[in-house]
Amino acid sequence: MIKLKINHIEITAEEDMTVLEAARQAGIDIPSLCFLKGYLNNPSCMVCMVKDKSTDTLVPSCGLKVAEGMEIDTSSEEVSTSRRQAIEMLLSDHVGDCVAPCTLACPAGMDIPHMNRLIAEAKFTEALNIIKEDIALPYILGYICPAPCENACRRRQIDNPASICLLKRFAAEEGEDKRAAEAARLHKETGEATKKVAIIGSGPAGLTAAYYLQLLGYSCTIFERSPEAGGTLRYDIPEEQLPRNVIDMEVDLIRSMGVNFHFNTLIT
Repeated sequence: MIKLKINHIEITAEEDMTVLEAARQAGIDIPSLCFLKGYLNNPSCMVCMVKDKSTDTLVPSCGLKVAEGMEIDTSSEEVSTSRRQAIEMLLSDHVGDCVAPCTLACPAGMDIPHMNRLIAEAKFTEALNIIKEDIALPYILGYICPAPCENACRRRQIDNPASICLLKRFAAEEGEDKRAAEAARLHKETGEATKKVAIIGSGPAGLTAAYYLQLLGYSCTIFERSPEAGGTLRYDIPEEQLPRNVIDMEVDLIRSMGVNFHFNTLIT
Protein backbone atom coordinates (compact mmCIF):
# COMPACT_ATOMS: atom_id res chain seq x y z
CA MET A 1 0.00 0.00 0.00
CA ILE A 2 1.09 3.55 -0.76
CA LYS A 3 0.96 6.29 1.87
CA LEU A 4 0.32 9.88 0.76
CA LYS A 5 -1.26 13.09 2.03
CA ILE A 6 -4.20 14.91 0.50
CA ASN A 7 -4.98 18.28 2.08
CA HIS A 8 -2.69 17.31 5.00
CA ILE A 9 -4.72 14.15 5.61
CA GLU A 10 -2.69 10.93 5.48
CA ILE A 11 -4.35 8.18 3.47
CA THR A 12 -3.37 4.83 1.96
CA ALA A 13 -4.01 3.64 -1.57
CA GLU A 14 -3.18 0.72 -3.82
CA GLU A 15 -0.19 1.15 -6.12
CA ASP A 16 -2.11 1.31 -9.40
CA MET A 17 -4.61 3.91 -8.18
CA THR A 18 -4.79 7.46 -9.45
CA VAL A 19 -4.93 10.39 -7.06
CA LEU A 20 -8.56 10.91 -8.06
CA GLU A 21 -9.47 7.32 -7.12
CA ALA A 22 -7.50 7.49 -3.88
CA ALA A 23 -9.19 10.74 -2.89
CA ARG A 24 -12.68 9.43 -3.60
CA GLN A 25 -11.89 6.26 -1.65
CA ALA A 26 -10.96 8.45 1.31
CA GLY A 27 -14.11 10.57 0.97
CA ILE A 28 -12.31 13.59 -0.45
CA ASP A 29 -14.25 15.16 -3.31
CA ILE A 30 -12.47 16.10 -6.53
CA PRO A 31 -14.76 17.12 -9.43
CA SER A 32 -14.37 15.38 -12.77
CA LEU A 33 -16.20 15.22 -16.10
CA CYS A 34 -14.17 12.83 -18.26
CA PHE A 35 -13.27 10.05 -15.79
CA LEU A 36 -15.30 6.84 -15.54
CA LYS A 37 -13.96 3.94 -13.54
CA GLY A 38 -13.40 0.81 -15.58
CA TYR A 39 -12.76 2.65 -18.84
CA LEU A 40 -9.51 3.75 -20.46
CA ASN A 41 -8.73 7.20 -19.12
CA ASN A 42 -7.58 10.10 -21.26
CA PRO A 43 -7.45 13.34 -19.22
CA SER A 44 -9.24 15.98 -21.24
CA CYS A 45 -11.69 18.04 -19.18
CA MET A 46 -9.03 19.33 -16.75
CA VAL A 47 -11.73 19.89 -14.13
CA CYS A 48 -10.02 17.47 -11.72
CA MET A 49 -6.85 19.54 -11.39
CA VAL A 50 -4.86 19.26 -8.16
CA LYS A 51 -1.45 20.53 -7.07
CA ASP A 52 1.41 18.09 -6.59
CA LYS A 53 3.49 19.81 -3.91
CA SER A 54 6.58 17.72 -4.63
CA THR A 55 6.84 19.19 -8.13
CA ASP A 56 4.87 22.39 -7.43
CA THR A 57 2.76 21.78 -10.54
CA LEU A 58 -0.94 21.54 -11.35
CA VAL A 59 -1.88 18.15 -12.79
CA PRO A 60 -5.12 16.30 -13.65
CA SER A 61 -5.73 13.92 -10.76
CA CYS A 62 -7.41 11.34 -12.99
CA GLY A 63 -4.09 10.74 -14.76
CA LEU A 64 -1.69 11.07 -11.82
CA LYS A 65 -0.66 7.79 -10.17
CA VAL A 66 -0.20 7.74 -6.41
CA ALA A 67 3.40 7.66 -5.12
CA GLU A 68 4.90 7.08 -1.70
CA GLY A 69 5.11 10.24 0.37
CA MET A 70 3.46 12.54 -2.19
CA GLU A 71 1.50 15.54 -0.94
CA ILE A 72 -1.53 16.75 -2.85
CA ASP A 73 -3.53 19.96 -2.49
CA THR A 74 -7.10 19.95 -3.83
CA SER A 75 -8.60 23.08 -2.28
CA SER A 76 -6.24 26.03 -2.71
CA GLU A 77 -7.28 29.16 -4.59
CA GLU A 78 -4.77 28.28 -7.31
CA VAL A 79 -6.44 24.90 -7.84
CA SER A 80 -9.95 26.41 -7.82
CA THR A 81 -8.91 29.05 -10.36
CA SER A 82 -7.48 26.36 -12.64
CA ARG A 83 -10.75 24.39 -12.52
CA ARG A 84 -12.84 27.48 -13.25
CA GLN A 85 -10.67 28.24 -16.27
CA ALA A 86 -11.14 24.66 -17.49
CA ILE A 87 -14.93 25.00 -17.24
CA GLU A 88 -14.83 28.34 -19.06
CA MET A 89 -12.83 26.80 -21.90
CA LEU A 90 -15.26 23.87 -22.16
CA LEU A 91 -18.21 26.24 -22.37
CA SER A 92 -16.60 28.64 -24.83
CA ASP A 93 -17.11 26.32 -27.82
CA HIS A 94 -20.08 24.01 -27.40
CA VAL A 95 -20.90 23.52 -31.10
CA GLY A 96 -24.64 23.94 -30.77
CA ASP A 97 -25.13 21.91 -27.59
CA CYS A 98 -27.41 24.68 -26.32
CA VAL A 99 -29.96 23.82 -29.02
CA ALA A 100 -32.23 20.94 -28.03
CA PRO A 101 -32.11 17.90 -30.36
CA CYS A 102 -35.88 18.15 -30.91
CA THR A 103 -35.47 21.69 -32.24
CA LEU A 104 -32.60 20.61 -34.49
CA ALA A 105 -34.74 17.75 -35.84
CA CYS A 106 -37.77 19.97 -36.48
CA PRO A 107 -37.86 20.98 -40.19
CA ALA A 108 -39.22 24.37 -39.13
CA GLY A 109 -36.66 24.81 -36.33
CA MET A 110 -39.39 25.52 -33.80
CA ASP A 111 -38.35 26.27 -30.21
CA ILE A 112 -39.98 23.15 -28.79
CA PRO A 113 -38.55 23.36 -25.24
CA HIS A 114 -39.94 26.91 -24.92
CA MET A 115 -43.36 25.71 -26.06
CA ASN A 116 -43.27 22.84 -23.56
CA ARG A 117 -42.36 25.12 -20.67
CA LEU A 118 -45.16 27.57 -21.47
CA ILE A 119 -47.74 24.79 -21.75
CA ALA A 120 -46.55 23.38 -18.40
CA GLU A 121 -47.20 26.84 -16.93
CA ALA A 122 -50.70 26.89 -18.50
CA LYS A 123 -49.65 29.80 -20.73
CA PHE A 124 -51.36 28.40 -23.81
CA THR A 125 -51.62 31.63 -25.78
CA GLU A 126 -47.93 32.36 -25.27
CA ALA A 127 -47.11 28.78 -26.31
CA LEU A 128 -49.16 29.13 -29.49
CA ASN A 129 -47.44 32.36 -30.41
CA ILE A 130 -44.03 30.70 -29.97
CA ILE A 131 -45.20 27.96 -32.36
CA LYS A 132 -46.53 30.49 -34.85
CA GLU A 133 -43.14 32.16 -35.13
CA ASP A 134 -42.12 29.19 -37.27
CA ILE A 135 -45.28 27.23 -38.10
CA ALA A 136 -48.32 28.89 -39.65
CA LEU A 137 -50.66 25.88 -39.46
CA PRO A 138 -50.03 24.22 -36.08
CA TYR A 139 -53.57 22.88 -35.66
CA ILE A 140 -53.29 21.00 -38.96
CA LEU A 141 -49.77 19.80 -38.24
CA GLY A 142 -50.96 18.57 -34.86
CA TYR A 143 -52.84 15.88 -36.80
CA ILE A 144 -50.50 14.99 -39.65
CA CYS A 145 -46.93 15.95 -38.70
CA PRO A 146 -44.59 12.89 -38.86
CA ALA A 147 -42.92 14.30 -35.72
CA PRO A 148 -39.19 13.84 -36.41
CA CYS A 149 -38.70 15.89 -33.24
CA GLU A 150 -40.06 13.03 -31.14
CA ASN A 151 -37.51 10.61 -32.62
CA ALA A 152 -34.78 13.00 -31.43
CA CYS A 153 -36.30 13.63 -27.99
CA ARG A 154 -33.88 12.82 -25.17
CA ARG A 155 -36.67 11.30 -23.09
CA ARG A 156 -36.52 8.29 -25.41
CA GLN A 157 -33.35 7.33 -23.52
CA ILE A 158 -35.41 7.05 -20.31
CA ASP A 159 -38.93 5.94 -21.25
CA ASN A 160 -40.94 7.58 -24.05
CA PRO A 161 -40.47 10.81 -26.01
CA ALA A 162 -42.55 13.86 -25.15
CA SER A 163 -45.76 13.98 -27.21
CA ILE A 164 -44.64 17.12 -28.99
CA CYS A 165 -47.11 16.84 -31.86
CA LEU A 166 -50.09 16.51 -29.52
CA LEU A 167 -48.81 19.38 -27.38
CA LYS A 168 -48.65 21.54 -30.50
CA ARG A 169 -52.25 20.63 -31.35
CA PHE A 170 -53.32 21.34 -27.77
CA ALA A 171 -51.75 24.80 -27.86
CA ALA A 172 -53.51 25.49 -31.16
CA GLU A 173 -56.84 24.47 -29.62
CA GLU A 174 -56.46 26.39 -26.36
CA GLY A 175 -54.36 29.43 -27.30
CA GLU A 176 -55.10 32.65 -29.18
CA ASP A 177 -52.97 33.86 -32.10
CA LYS A 178 -52.29 37.42 -30.92
CA ARG A 179 -50.44 38.47 -34.07
CA ALA A 180 -53.23 37.23 -36.33
CA ALA A 181 -55.79 39.05 -34.17
CA GLU A 182 -53.77 42.27 -34.47
CA ALA A 183 -53.51 41.84 -38.25
CA ALA A 184 -57.27 41.32 -38.43
CA ARG A 185 -57.87 44.48 -36.38
CA LEU A 186 -55.58 46.55 -38.59
CA HIS A 187 -57.26 45.22 -41.72
CA LYS A 188 -60.68 46.23 -40.43
CA GLU A 189 -59.46 49.71 -39.54
CA THR A 190 -57.29 50.50 -42.56
CA GLY A 191 -58.50 48.18 -45.33
CA GLU A 192 -56.17 46.62 -47.89
CA ALA A 193 -52.49 47.50 -47.89
CA THR A 194 -50.93 49.28 -50.86
CA LYS A 195 -48.47 46.42 -51.40
CA LYS A 196 -50.31 43.45 -52.84
CA VAL A 197 -49.25 39.84 -53.39
CA ALA A 198 -50.99 37.22 -55.54
CA ILE A 199 -50.57 33.62 -54.39
CA ILE A 200 -51.43 30.71 -56.66
CA GLY A 201 -52.82 27.76 -54.74
CA SER A 202 -54.26 27.46 -51.24
CA GLY A 203 -52.36 24.38 -50.19
CA PRO A 204 -50.08 24.40 -47.14
CA ALA A 205 -47.42 26.45 -48.94
CA GLY A 206 -49.90 29.05 -50.18
CA LEU A 207 -51.63 29.38 -46.81
CA THR A 208 -48.30 29.69 -45.00
CA ALA A 209 -47.07 32.35 -47.42
CA ALA A 210 -50.29 34.32 -47.04
CA TYR A 211 -50.14 34.13 -43.24
CA TYR A 212 -46.62 35.51 -42.90
CA LEU A 213 -46.95 38.06 -45.70
CA GLN A 214 -50.14 39.40 -44.15
CA LEU A 215 -48.30 39.78 -40.83
CA LEU A 216 -45.63 41.79 -42.65
CA GLY A 217 -48.26 44.24 -43.87
CA TYR A 218 -48.93 42.98 -47.39
CA SER A 219 -52.40 42.46 -48.82
CA CYS A 220 -52.64 38.89 -50.13
CA THR A 221 -55.02 37.29 -52.59
CA ILE A 222 -55.05 33.52 -53.08
CA PHE A 223 -56.24 32.04 -56.37
CA GLU A 224 -57.43 28.45 -56.03
CA ARG A 225 -58.69 26.21 -58.84
CA SER A 226 -60.78 24.07 -56.44
CA PRO A 227 -64.02 25.15 -54.75
CA GLU A 228 -62.45 25.14 -51.26
CA ALA A 229 -59.11 26.01 -49.71
CA GLY A 230 -56.60 23.46 -48.49
CA GLY A 231 -55.18 21.84 -51.61
CA THR A 232 -53.61 18.47 -50.80
CA LEU A 233 -54.63 18.88 -47.16
CA ARG A 234 -58.30 18.77 -48.10
CA TYR A 235 -58.33 16.59 -51.19
CA ASP A 236 -55.55 14.03 -50.63
CA ILE A 237 -55.57 13.33 -46.89
CA PRO A 238 -58.49 11.23 -45.54
CA GLU A 239 -60.88 13.08 -43.25
CA GLU A 240 -60.43 10.53 -40.46
CA GLN A 241 -56.75 11.49 -40.43
CA LEU A 242 -57.29 15.24 -40.81
CA PRO A 243 -60.79 16.48 -39.90
CA ARG A 244 -62.10 19.05 -42.37
CA ASN A 245 -63.20 21.41 -39.60
CA VAL A 246 -59.53 21.69 -38.58
CA ILE A 247 -58.63 22.88 -42.09
CA ASP A 248 -61.60 25.26 -42.04
CA MET A 249 -60.49 26.80 -38.74
CA GLU A 250 -56.98 27.48 -40.04
CA VAL A 251 -58.34 28.93 -43.30
CA ASP A 252 -60.88 31.08 -41.45
CA LEU A 253 -58.13 32.53 -39.26
CA ILE A 254 -56.08 33.48 -42.32
CA ARG A 255 -59.17 34.93 -43.99
CA SER A 256 -59.87 37.02 -40.87
CA MET A 257 -56.44 38.62 -41.28
CA GLY A 258 -57.62 40.15 -44.56
CA VAL A 259 -56.52 37.49 -47.07
CA ASN A 260 -58.83 37.29 -50.10
CA PHE A 261 -59.69 33.94 -51.69
CA HIS A 262 -60.81 33.39 -55.27
CA PHE A 263 -62.02 29.81 -55.75
CA ASN A 264 -62.70 27.90 -58.98
CA THR A 265 -60.00 30.04 -60.57
CA LEU A 266 -57.29 28.33 -62.58
CA ILE A 267 -54.18 30.40 -63.24
CA THR A 268 -52.14 29.17 -66.22
